[in-house]
Amino acid sequence: MTRCRIRATKPEVVGVSRRRARGRVAHLPAYNDPYQICLLKALGERGLDTGYGSSRVVWSWIDLSLLVTLVRQRGMRILHLHWQHPYLAGPGALAGIGKPIVFLAQVALLKLLGVRIVWTVHNLRDHESTDDRLEVFFSRVLAWMVDAVVAHSDHAKSEIVRLFRIKRAGKVHVIPHGSFATYFPNTVSRASARSSLGIAGDRSVFLFLGLVRPYKGVLELIAAFKALKQQDATLIIAGKSPRSKWAEEVEAACAEDPAIMLRLEFIPHESVQVYMNAADVVVTPYRDVLTTGGVILAMSFGKPVVAPALGCIPEILDDAGGVIYPAGSGENLLGALRSALDARADWARMGAHNRALVEKLPWEHIAEDTLALYASLRN
Repeated sequence: MTRCRIRATKPEVVGVSRRRARGRVAHLPAYNDPYQICLLKALGERGLDTGYGSSRVVWSWIDLSLLVTLVRQRGMRILHLHWQHPYLAGPGALAGIGKPIVFLAQVALLKLLGVRIVWTVHNLRDHESTDDRLEVFFSRVLAWMVDAVVAHSDHAKSEIVRLFRIKRAGKVHVIPHGSFATYFPNTVSRASARSSLGIAGDRSVFLFLGLVRPYKGVLELIAAFKALKQQDATLIIAGKSPRSKWAEEVEAACAEDPAIMLRLEFIPHESVQVYMNAADVVVTPYRDVLTTGGVILAMSFGKPVVAPALGCIPEILDDAGGVIYPAGSGENLLGALRSALDARADWARMGAHNRALVEKLPWEHIAEDTLALYASLRN
């Protein structure tokens, strides 16, 4: 099994990276999520002037983020894009065509002005799109226009090259996703976490944590858990649902089942540890995924993980730290939950194994790789 590229020591190009990557680096969109926070912090600690780009929306769908960023951040030399969907996908025919054209025109203008463009591909497409053909087309144009593309694994690189029809594979650079082991607080004990949630200490607890969206397979997880019929097991589903319709479906599926704890609400940064430390096993039952911070998060808290063999997951997680099952079948998910229960005696060892793996992915190494990439664009 191919593993993510992990360095034990820092690369020798550190000084060159800092010297040649001078000038501001702006990151868009400004989601301010844990990945961006950790990356920008690590880059800043290495002397790079970096931050979030500005955003301005006109007529509800014309996004002038790039131009406003150029004006506000004088000296910007590199624009680092994440999550292309806000710029390439829009509601309705007019926005679906006009919005990405306006965005790509801004990219072209920035390139004419000497700004280098880096694009980290976290997802191949918008997971909630009903027809992503236009988005994929414009993503291919974006991939042709940018100076470098970042993938989080070798599998992700091959998928990006294939879907976006990138002629030169060397344009895509593999830089792993960093660990969250030092980002989230982790001081609450298992007993305290369970007490605060009202969960008995002797129960086997499965956890899904994160935004509740259809592609994440929460309904399939609920069905599989019910079919498990494990008397001493609890399932926690914690996270906000962006749309009321999805929330209503999940609420209906969990109705009148005392073994399922449903918390459809935003989970604050400091409360993540409560749910993680109350859990025995974290389940990420995605239907479709390229890279996933959810698996990294669970491993950072030293938890065994049940996950499908999709995207980067088999390169991050292995059989010593979890149960990897074939995607696309509720029966496979049910079997994976049973396998996880059968491995109950090994949960502590599995969690420790996962924690040790992600500790080999510190953000200082991720930042050094990113700095080296920035420096190569100035040559």
